[in-house]
Amino acid sequence: MGYRYNMMTSNIAESMNAKLKEARKLPITALVDHLREVLQQWFVERRDAASSLNTHLTKWAENKVRKNNNSGLHMRVSPIDLYAFQIHDQSQTFTVDLNNMTCTCREFDLDRLPCAHATVACRFKGVSVYSMCSQFYTANALMLAYAEPIWSVGNKSEWDVSQDVQNKIVLPPIRQVVPGRRKTVDGKKSISPARFSSRPSSADKPPETATLVPKASPSSLLHCWIGGASSGAAVRDKSSS
Repeated sequence: MGYRYNMMTSNIAESMNAKLKEARKLPITALVDHLREVLQQWFVERRDAASSLNTHLTKWAENKVRKNNNSGLHMRVSPIDLYAFQIHDQSQTFTVDLNNMTCTCREFDLDRLPCAHATVACRFKGVSVYSMCSQFYTANALMLAYAEPIWSVGNKSEWDVSQDVQNKIVLPPIRQVVPGRRKTVDGKKSISPARFSSRPSSADKPPETATLVPKASPSSLLHCWIGGASSGAAVRDKSSS
């Protein structure tokens, strides 16, 4: 929106990437032709939807204006001059200028659609709320946006190509090949062969061989202690003699 700023909006590139998720694997010529088919289908569907509208505004804008009109039924109005009005909404007061299409609530200024306070002023003045709406919300503007058809390129044998273009040789672009496998569509990366080295890392080394000592029972430990004590006493007796 031209009157809006500092707002998060959907990026059209992200929408197209999601639509062409599977088609991105195709060759460039097939990808372009698939994109043409998608846009052709979108234009036909939106053109038919716009032509079937029987309201002055689009469906979304029509519901927005009707909701604002119903919200302003309980508000009071005090005229200031020929085009300015003071709208009393419970404990709050707003000023509407129909000549400049503004309101102190700022909704009328930014959306370019009559807010609830503006609908009260229009009703008091006897002015149609549709005259206060931006032309971009009209059904006619929506139909004109998708009026131009998208044609296919036709058969290659029927193309009218000049001799200068036919004589040109188009070479593929020169690009640096990144080592490893390309990123897959689902976002997971394949293991690159360049990541492997001829020398195994410390994590790849097998664990050192260790001698397993069987767990001894209490009786065997007691037997070893007695035997060791007896042999030690025999050694001391021999040395003393």
